[in-house]
Amino acid sequence: MLTSFGKWALIFFCGTLVEACSTIDYNHRVEDWPVLTPIEHRVSQKEMHDACDKYASPLETVLACAIFDFDALTCDMWFVDPVEQWKVDHEKAHCIGYEHTGPAYDLHRMWDEWKKQQRQSNE
Repeated sequence: MLTSFGKWALIFFCGTLVEACSTIDYNHRVEDWPVLTPIEHRVSQKEMHDACDKYASPLETVLACAIFDFDALTCDMWFVDPVEQWKVDHEKAHCIGYEHTGPAYDLHRMWDEWKKQQRQSNE
């Protein structure tokens, strides 16, 4: 999803109408994905939801999220503290260009859309 600030987010969640607790597809990394600096935010439940919920549908229970800022080359990962290591590993995988299995998410689309916007703004 694109926000008005040019940031993209990938939500890690368990939802009622989607695949439960999506897994990472380590066989397919987004080609030419930029090197993003990962930034961990270990915060309260409220702070994590304030950061992540705007990218989720009402039927999703958000567990963590990664918010990409391709302009700043950062990947902000939001977790409730304390956080299990597998959640950190999951979000770090998104930061380096790996996405969930199945059709629910599309890092390719996010990255391609950002590159398209950059080309258009340079014309």
